[in-house]
Amino acid sequence: MRRLLTIAALLAAPVLSHAAETGADIVRSGLPGGIAPCGVCHEESGAGKPGVGAPRLAGQYEAYLRGQLRDFASGDRPSPIMSPISRRLDVEQMAALAAYFVDQRAPVPPYKSFPKDVVQRGSDIAQQGLAEARVQACTTCHGPLGRGSPPDVPYIAGQAPGYIKSALQAFEAGKRESDPHKTMRHVASGLSDEDIHALAAYFSTLPPPGAHGNKPLSLANEKPEQP
Repeated sequence: MRRLLTIAALLAAPVLSHAAETGADIVRSGLPGGIAPCGVCHEESGAGKPGVGAPRLAGQYEAYLRGQLRDFASGDRPSPIMSPISRRLDVEQMAALAAYFVDQRAPVPPYKSFPKDVVQRGSDIAQQGLAEARVQACTTCHGPLGRGSPPDVPYIAGQAPGYIKSALQAFEAGKRESDPHKTMRHVASGLSDEDIHALAAYFSTLPPPGAHGNKPLSLANEKPEQP
């Protein structure tokens, strides 16, 4: 029986491509020269660590992940942690990491709960935008369930509220310039602190593509189902 269970587990395990295997090695062991394993902050599964501000990467869109690593390296998305690491990665290693994380699954940790009216406020902004501030609905680009849109719009569903908040604040302050056509910088500039708090609360409650039972974005090219 034990042998049968072992065989079943091996058959059920995902088959990694050569690129993904290379990415897995970097995630688990890092690289010579002081590049730390990605799993230290993002977990081997890509679940992320809300306590240190490390976002979920499991199931994230592959082209987006490659692009963000390039932006960290170029300075378009400055980070005291990620920028030095990304500058020491070559193009193939960036692609390998993206190939690895796109097919990962990870549970969503229990985030802080928010009052229903705060979550509802975030939902209203996400679905309708803010006409008076000329802020378009988040769903225009990120989809009705926050699952993103290829090639360069990431999923934000299920990200930690603290990460969502810090990302919006970085766009608002002009510290993050990696958004195409300055879309996010325009949106964030029209949001109040209360709006940002509400959006972070709302999107953190939605199930991400990289959670157990959900397709990763590489396999979810269809339009997100309506809620």
